[in-house]
Amino acid sequence: LMAEESAEEIINGCIEALEPSARFVHGLHDGLLNSTLSPAVETSPFYSLSVTRECFSNRFQVPMPHYLNTTKRSLPGFDFLYAARVSISKHIKVHGFRVSTEPIFQNIIVHSIDHYLAYQCLSGRNYSLDGSG
Repeated sequence: LMAEESAEEIINGCIEALEPSARFVHGLHDGLLNSTLSPAVETSPFYSLSVTRECFSNRFQVPMPHYLNTTKRSLPGFDFLYAARVSISKHIKVHGFRVSTEPIFQNIIVHSIDHYLAYQCLSGRNYSLDGSG
């Protein structure tokens, strides 16, 4: 949802410099949620498979508190994500972009990592993440 919100802000605000980060959000998400191959669609051949649940449940085996503390700092990639969040916030201000920091961070950084990890998890399987077949 954050990527969708970010894309809306970029498109509605006509922010040309950020347009590439918004370009495919709606199309990809529509394919992921509504395509005949989407694991979210009951008639999909993937609906009953656990491949999607496996990928995401494995990511949550480490308890994740909803506040900043030493436990979160020990998670792989924490320092990168924290530095990226600070950098995104700084650059939004420097360039005068009229977008919310959290959605653009989620869209550009976290969303990219989510897709990368999902592709890694599904590699070697006959499945298209964007629903194209």
